[in-house]
Amino acid sequence: MGVEYHPAREIGGDLYDFQHDGRTLQIVIGDVSGKSIPAALYGAVFSGRLQSLFTRELPPAQALKTLNANLIARYPADNYIAVSYCRIDLKSGSAVLANGGMPFPFLLRKNKAERLEVGGIPLGLMADSSYEDITFQLEPGDALILASDGTTDAMNPSGEFYDIKRFTESICRNTIYNIADYIKCLHSEIREFTEGAELSDDTTILALKRSG
Repeated sequence: MGVEYHPAREIGGDLYDFQHDGRTLQIVIGDVSGKSIPAALYGAVFSGRLQSLFTRELPPAQALKTLNANLIARYPADNYIAVSYCRIDLKSGSAVLANGGMPFPFLLRKNKAERLEVGGIPLGLMADSSYEDITFQLEPGDALILASDGTTDAMNPSGEFYDIKRFTESICRNTIYNIADYIKCLHSEIREFTEGAELSDDTTILALKRSG
């Protein structure tokens, strides 16, 4: 597994976390509303709640529902956080994903990318929000790619967005020899497109590949 994280400002609002116990890998990627210190503080609160849920091994949809209730009960709705939460059985490759407002992740298989389409509103907005689990299989050689919207919202000096089409093509074009190098390539192509222009949003790309 590897991560490329690049904040638009000195203190970013994107976050990611993971935990594995030898049997199960839990992965979270999130994007807090706003920028700088307020976003970072809200993200820190969320991360603290998340760590306690990691140990409970709830299904991702139930975990998001619980996190949402915790945030709503303690903090005003001017802040919210988009989140993708995935649990993977490391032996079988069986995976469960829930999503609250993040871009749909990609499942890459034999250089073809499939969007894992599961919706849900960001956490911290509505007290009665519910979320949905979808299941999928990570076969040997498959990769899972999760990214914040800063990837596709990156702009070049002409005001063009990198957009989902370019990002999908990059995901399929680059060959995964080493997952860390693969993610570096994905980010490098974004930066080449922007021609070094200042980032307008935090950019986070997290990916993993099942060996074999």
